[in-house]
Amino acid sequence: MELCFNELSLSEQCSEEQAVYKLNGLLDVVRKAYAISATKPTFRTECGFRNIEISKNYTVSKWMGNLQREARLFMLSMLDRSPYIDEKDASVYEQYRLSYFVSKDVDEHEAKGLGAAWLLDGVAVSLAGIKEWNKLLVSIRQQKIDDSENIDEVDIDVRNAVSVAHMEVHKSYYGGIDYCERQLDSLGQLQKLGQKFFPAIVFGDTVYDWLEKNTLSSAAFQRIIHHLYRLNQFFSEQVACGNCNLRILPRCSNESESTMNQFSNRRNFLFKGRNYNCEWHLKLNTDNIRIHFFPDFANGKAYVGYIGPHL
Repeated sequence: MELCFNELSLSEQCSEEQAVYKLNGLLDVVRKAYAISATKPTFRTECGFRNIEISKNYTVSKWMGNLQREARLFMLSMLDRSPYIDEKDASVYEQYRLSYFVSKDVDEHEAKGLGAAWLLDGVAVSLAGIKEWNKLLVSIRQQKIDDSENIDEVDIDVRNAVSVAHMEVHKSYYGGIDYCERQLDSLGQLQKLGQKFFPAIVFGDTVYDWLEKNTLSSAAFQRIIHHLYRLNQFFSEQVACGNCNLRILPRCSNESESTMNQFSNRRNFLFKGRNYNCEWHLKLNTDNIRIHFFPDFANGKAYVGYIGPHL
């Protein structure tokens, strides 16, 4: 999950005691984001999070130095990234470079963090204390240069969190299939982020071979992502509760005895050099595609070894 610091929430002067309170609240929000996504969130600022001065001469770095060991190690492990968006974020950098974002709630100040959060489909994290930021959605205006070098303006809402309660509301969005499909909209994104989005799935050594050689329609690729999402949910939730009945998954079955007698070796796939027999499969009948996997119920993992046409 992408978290972008709302720099406008810094504008209020406060005491050191209030600064500690604000940062402790921010720590709770980041921890909740970690619990939702099951991966360390990326926390983005313009010039580096630890250098931010929350009150006079009281920086984030000083606050971190006073934390208990567990909390300090957690904050040190957080992926601290600056600036908000640069050339490494190829898909959104050009939009960010050609846009100017302003807050509609606070005197139309420039809102870099809020704009970055919107472009990245992430959450803006605001410090407590200013009522304008104590809400789930924050309104901003994007001013963008179009192809004819005219300036278009559009009003947009950005997901925002000041508290754990806010993040709990956002949880349903970031745990849902729609968000997953938007983020994993190409083979490159699946290869890069698949393990992050599907922690209960282990991808095999050659699982992407057929996909790399063939150009699928966006609808067909989306159906693959949808089935992987369901498979991950089953092993994350159902298997964890003791339900190992794979047939409750839509269009899921194992091979017939005759098929296994003749073609069992064609269901064997390598995972970091280790062989697994992936006879269980999900059927995408519309596209004549199968997702073959080995169910590791003991460890709550699905080893996906093949995505492609009927073997």
